[in-house]
Amino acid sequence: MKESYSGRPGTDWQLATGPFVFSGPPSACLGEVQLTNLSNEKQKIRTLDTAPSPRPSKEKQPLPACRLQLSARLSPGFEGALNARLDLDPTTPPGHYGAEIKCGSRKSKLDITVEPHHELLIEPSHIRLRGASKDTLTTQLTLSNRGNLAIPLDDVAMVWLREQDWIGRTLVDTLRNCEPKDDYETFANNLLQQFRQDQLQPVRISFQPGRKEPLAPGETLQRQLSLTLPAGLQKGRHYRGFIKIGEDRIWLELYCNGSSVSEKRRAT
Repeated sequence: MKESYSGRPGTDWQLATGPFVFSGPPSACLGEVQLTNLSNEKQKIRTLDTAPSPRPSKEKQPLPACRLQLSARLSPGFEGALNARLDLDPTTPPGHYGAEIKCGSRKSKLDITVEPHHELLIEPSHIRLRGASKDTLTTQLTLSNRGNLAIPLDDVAMVWLREQDWIGRTLVDTLRNCEPKDDYETFANNLLQQFRQDQLQPVRISFQPGRKEPLAPGETLQRQLSLTLPAGLQKGRHYRGFIKIGEDRIWLELYCNGSSVSEKRRAT
């Protein structure tokens, strides 16, 4: 295992007192640190351990102990600023924090701003179903909050299904049914009427179990998605739509197999 650093902190190399400013979401909280090589040899510094600020204030809360990632190589006599990244817990809440690093007898201060990060992982994110009008379909979802913000969850959602390539098919069908004597206005009216006939009613989606509390950072939840297919689906045709969960989407693809209506059909 590689050592965190070479040489003796405070003797062979030194950190400035700071404060060093870091900002960003937990996965990319970046900043710079000022380092000096006091020795005549090359120094390697890969990681440094931080400690919570011993004097928290109203503006800055103490940051739990973490690591500062550097991967620095200091030539003899080097003195300057180097890029660094704080290895934070992904669920660290947004806010202002204080921390410090001990380097020999010196303590260097860190001034940290953790920014909001929204990341909801939905599995599967693309659902493929088979069924006919009035069939009730269900499938299982796994929701994982990978960010540092609580995510509100609804128990009901909507999806607007549209036939794949329905605009092109409607144009072709309207042209085929057009009479030689029909003028442009008649064709346009027939096309608009056909567009309206091809529209499907929105589908109500329900999720179980019910949930009033938001999904906390780091939390994973299993939910069942259920929907009853609308009237008007045509056998052999594909339909597509999406379901919104907060700021995220689940893409839905449906193949109408034209089978008889069943009380309940499992998703495939």
